[in-house]
Amino acid sequence: MKTSASVFLRFAAAVFAAGLLCSCESDDVKDKIDDKIEDAKDRAGLNDKDEGNNVSGVWSGHSGSGQWYSVMTLTESDGRIRGSMSWVHNNDTRSVSGSRSGKSVTLHIGGGDVWHLTVKGDRMSGSGDKYGTDRSYALSYTR
Repeated sequence: MKTSASVFLRFAAAVFAAGLLCSCESDDVKDKIDDKIEDAKDRAGLNDKDEGNNVSGVWSGHSGSGQWYSVMTLTESDGRIRGSMSWVHNNDTRSVSGSRSGKSVTLHIGGGDVWHLTVKGDRMSGSGDKYGTDRSYALSYTR
């Protein structure tokens, strides 16, 4: 009986130790996965700390697959946005109006195009809809 009890105790101790090791390793892996998820949320602008960034300032970037470079000067007050946009290639300037709710920004460009953007820090990206057509294009701006 001593032998079988001794074997059982050794077996139980080994299982317990293996469980502790696995637990520690799985906790490390879980922590690494959680860190990766938080990093991805930060890059995507999904964390609450990025909620409500004011868009006032000068923004430059590309619309329409990068072929159209433009500069926007925006002023935001109480979620309402006003300003102007200038396309560098042809010196065309248009008025901009819109609104922001949290990270979501909607801009109306010169009464024509409607842009749907997400703001995160000093970056805005999203898509634009060409007024009166079915065309849409990617947008990317930085401040």
